[in-house]
Amino acid sequence: MKMNSPSPTRNTGLRHYFCVRLPVYLFIITVGYVLSIGPLFWQWHASAYLNGKNPGIIAQIYFPLALLCDLSKIFSGIINWYINLWIL
Repeated sequence: MKMNSPSPTRNTGLRHYFCVRLPVYLFIITVGYVLSIGPLFWQWHASAYLNGKNPGIIAQIYFPLALLCDLSKIFSGIINWYINLWIL
């Protein structure tokens, strides 16, 4: 007796799509976010330190990155090295 295997449904194809591609997209977005601080450093600096008590939107966007730099000396060293490539 031969058992019929269930045919793949559209839902499993969509689930596979999200399970495979979503982590890749999140990785690309995260790397792009971290690397974007280099060319935007002076805008971030002005937004964070020259606006007084009201930081600008750029300072708020990069706040998680600044917090991570405060928490990890290794990550801070890597980010500072990368920023120095852009500001020198």
